[in-house]
Amino acid sequence: MARITLDLDHREHAPSLLVRAALAVGRRQYGQDLDTVLAMSHNPGVLYPWALMETAGLRRRSRLPDGLADLVVLVTAAHLGCSWCVDFGAHEWERRGLDPDVAIDAVRWRTADRFDDDHRH
Repeated sequence: MARITLDLDHREHAPSLLVRAALAVGRRQYGQDLDTVLAMSHNPGVLYPWALMETAGLRRRSRLPDGLADLVVLVTAAHLGCSWCVDFGAHEWERRGLDPDVAIDAVRWRTADRFDDDHRH
């Protein structure tokens, strides 16, 4: 359980425009309010830089070929050994309707036959 309240109704001040926008994006993408946004919304010095980083990351990823950004996320998560990140990456992979066999081979991307030079470089 969080040590700070995640409930917007029990806060001293109404949520800012940025908080409401971040929550709306989370609802659109994941169907619910994200606890991370609710927790960060207590401190604008944390929420604002995070929102900028996420926005910049989405813009940068959009220039990659379809599925390659998601593949990079999965490979990085596996390399780091972050089980939550692997699960989340796999969820995003499935949500986008990408081939599950590619996600399975992602951990051995350097040697797997299914990946071409675009994937390796």
